[in-house]
Amino acid sequence: MSYARRGYAFLGPEYASDVYVYHHTSGDFCCDDCPRLGHHFEPTALTMAVHLVDDRAAGYTVQQDTIDELIWEAENKDCPGEKTTPVSGARAK
Repeated sequence: MSYARRGYAFLGPEYASDVYVYHHTSGDFCCDDCPRLGHHFEPTALTMAVHLVDDRAAGYTVQQDTIDELIWEAENKDCPGEKTTPVSGARAK
């Protein structure tokens, strides 16, 4: 699942984004080709939301909906210190 995708500005300004963010199979959240840091990973949805706030503060386009969705994910789904293994879906600590 992706939280933001580059290249959709033609659909309207509410779709414009300088970042492509998704939940990676490793269990981490990835800011693919981050305009500030390159291919960047964060361990939780909340730390990715903070990362995106920093991207926006640096002048890059990041939709508020993307940040809000990651915060919702952190409050409702994230388990700090745990990751889902990509093969079995089992929780690993």
